[in-house]
Amino acid sequence: MEKNLYNFYQLDSNFNIRENIHVSKLFIVRVTVDQEEVTFRYLPLNSDKFTSNRIVHSNTADRKLAKISAINDTLKITANGYTTKKLAISSYEQELNVKLDTIESTTVGRSAGCGKSTALKGEKTLEITSGGKKRSYILRLPDDYNPDKPYRLIFSIHCLNGSAKGVASGGNGNSYEYYGLWKLANPKNGPGTTIFCSPEGLPVGYMGGGLGWANNNGEDVEFFRAMITKFQNELCIDTTRIFAEGFSMGGSMSYALSCAIPNKFRAICMHSGGAMSGCSGTNRSPTAMYITHGTNDNVCTWTGGSGVNQLNEVAKRNGCDTEDLISKCKPTDQSGRTPVTLNYKNCNPAYPCKASIFIGGHDPSPGGEKNTWVDDSTWNFFKQF
Repeated sequence: MEKNLYNFYQLDSNFNIRENIHVSKLFIVRVTVDQEEVTFRYLPLNSDKFTSNRIVHSNTADRKLAKISAINDTLKITANGYTTKKLAISSYEQELNVKLDTIESTTVGRSAGCGKSTALKGEKTLEITSGGKKRSYILRLPDDYNPDKPYRLIFSIHCLNGSAKGVASGGNGNSYEYYGLWKLANPKNGPGTTIFCSPEGLPVGYMGGGLGWANNNGEDVEFFRAMITKFQNELCIDTTRIFAEGFSMGGSMSYALSCAIPNKFRAICMHSGGAMSGCSGTNRSPTAMYITHGTNDNVCTWTGGSGVNQLNEVAKRNGCDTEDLISKCKPTDQSGRTPVTLNYKNCNPAYPCKASIFIGGHDPSPGGEKNTWVDDSTWNFFKQF
C-alpha cells in the first residue's frame, strides 16, 4: 500500500495545493487512498517554495511525501488579555480542552504617600472637610502595614439607615467586617494586602430619614474624591487598584462613583442596588463591575430593573455583548446559597462584567453571614486586578 500511495502522488503530480487554496497560511492536509491515510503539514514560503513536514522543497525538487507514523508538534494559543499557552500534540485529531489564564497586571501605581511614615495603626474614625461639610469615615490599615508597599484600597459603603460603624464592625459577632472582605484580604497570618475605608453618609430625609447617599449635586462623589486624594498623599496606595463595594443605597453609591469618576476606580461591586445615588452622564470610561441581587427583592426590585439596568449600562461602556439577565438568570435553590452566575461575553478583557442572582430578598449575604458565597465571590472578582 505504501507503494500505491507513492504511485498516487506521482500520477496526481499536477494537483497544486497553492492554486487550490489561494491563501498563504499553514494547512494540515489529509490524503486518503482506499483504507490508507496520509496527513502532512504544508506551509507556503516566499519565492514559490514551501515546507512540508519541516523539509523545504524547491519548485523543481522531487516532491515525494512520506506517511507520518507519529506527530511531534506544538499548538500555540493566544488571545488579547490572556496569557499565551503552548500545548504538545501527538495527533492532528487530538481533542484539547484549553483554558487561558487572564493576564495579571504587573503595573503598580505608587501614590505620593509611599515611603512616608504614619502614626495611624489599626482602625481609626477620622474626619475630612468636603463641600464645606465635616464628613467622617473609618479607616483600617493591615496590622503589618508597610509604608513602602502599595496597598489596594477598598471603600465599603453602608446602606440607607446604616452606618460606617455597622459595616466596619461586621454586624453580629464581628464575623462580616467590611462585607466579609477584611478576613480575605488581610488574613491573620498575613501578609496584609488591602486598606479598607467605611465612609459615613448624610441624612437623606426619606425612608426613615437616616444616613444615606442621595449624592445631591454630586456632594458624595466629591467626598470620595477628597478621601482618595488624602489617602494617596499620606499612605502607600496602589493607585491602579481602588475599589468600591456597597449594599442597597451603598451599592447605588458604588455605581454613581463608576459613572462620575471611573478613572479612579478599577472595579465596583453592587449588592442589591440600583440608581438611587444617580449617575453622571459626562464620563463614559469603562469600569469592571459585579452585582449580586435577589429575585424576590421588594426594595430594589429585580424585575423592575434594579441592578439589571446599571450593570447593562456599564457593560455597554466596556464593549460587552448585551445580555438579558432576567430571562437567563433563573436560580432554583430556595436557600439562596446557589446563585446563577452570568459573565458577560466579549467585554474589554481588562473590564469584565458579572452578575450572580439568587432566590431571596433584599439581602447582602444570602445564606447567612457565616455561610454566604457573596464575600468570596466579591473578593475573587476584585483580587483578579
